[in-house]
Amino acid sequence: MVIKEGSTVSILDSHTEEPGSVTNERSHKSFGRVHSIATVNGVLQIAYEPWILPNMAFSVLGDPAVVTVDVEAAVSIVAADRIGQLAFVLPFGKRSLLFIKRSCFHFKSG
Repeated sequence: MVIKEGSTVSILDSHTEEPGSVTNERSHKSFGRVHSIATVNGVLQIAYEPWILPNMAFSVLGDPAVVTVDVEAAVSIVAADRIGQLAFVLPFGKRSLLFIKRSCFHFKSG
């Protein structure tokens, strides 16, 4: 996966799950726009600005979620191993729409 500044990614929570457990996608992932990328003591770190998602964002399969950047939150830093997947945010009028695999948006790698 190629990540660069401006990319939208999912960030996995730091909780550890039991192997084989079923997880709730909404409660264990957040999404953010990559602010910058750096290496600290040999560990790749991602600084990101979080997106605000409505509570029922992915309740209808196939619909993208309307998101906004959380301007009140500070830029957060996470280790790159907590990045789960790429997502895609498109401006649509005055709104921004978040597309992920669950919203039936097909991604191509490469």
